[in-house]
Amino acid sequence: MSKASQRTSYDSDIPWLRIFREVSKYFLWVVTGGLILAIIVDGINAALSFGLGAALVYICFAVGIVVVIVAGRRSMSEAVRALMLAYVAKVTFLGLVLLTVPVPDYLRNNWLAVGALIAVVVWLSVEMKTVMGMRILYFDAHDGSHSIDAQARKR
Repeated sequence: MSKASQRTSYDSDIPWLRIFREVSKYFLWVVTGGLILAIIVDGINAALSFGLGAALVYICFAVGIVVVIVAGRRSMSEAVRALMLAYVAKVTFLGLVLLTVPVPDYLRNNWLAVGALIAVVVWLSVEMKTVMGMRILYFDAHDGSHSIDAQARKR
């Protein structure tokens, strides 16, 4: 691999790694607070349930980051396709797990849903905030109507 292609693949990983780092940092704080609150309110079983719900969401988030980093090394269009396929696969897999894997009775409480919901809110809000703060190059494909030739033809 040449230095130019190494630099390109490394540079394209940086935004995704930054998103992963930021989401993980906030996730750790919020989930720790949620675990403490669950223990205080309903005991250790609530905390286990809350942690399981948050962990399932975090795993889905981490898998998405890994997929986009690996696919993004080929091209951004590959990354977009891979993210869409990974999303469908993650939702399908998570649905199958939730429907088929028996959950112990002591984890069947509302804390699982609360943990998952809070994790999703943290994930999406921190990811949005991080992406909005990034400088991302954007190249708009145009039809040539703004080219010098098109302006000359109008005269």
